[in-house]
Amino acid sequence: MSELDSHVAERYSEFVAHMTREFERDGKDFLAYLLSLAQLEIENAYELGRSHKGMESRKRASGSVSMPHSDKK
Repeated sequence: MSELDSHVAERYSEFVAHMTREFERDGKDFLAYLLSLAQLEIENAYELGRSHKGMESRKRASGSVSMPHSDKK
C-alpha cells in the first residue's frame, strides 16, 4: 500500500469512528444510516430505469423514435 493509500485509509477510519460516535450520541446507528442511504439509491436507480424504459416504450408507440437502419450491401 502506498503512503497516500495508507493516509487515505487512516483518514477514512477516523471519519467512520467520528461519525459512529456522533450517531451513537444521538442514539442512532451510523452503519444502519449508510445502509438506508444505499437502499434509497438502489430504489431511485430502479425507478429511474423503469421510467426511462416507459418513456422509450411510449416514444416507440407514438412513432417518435427512429429505428436504426441496417447496412444492406
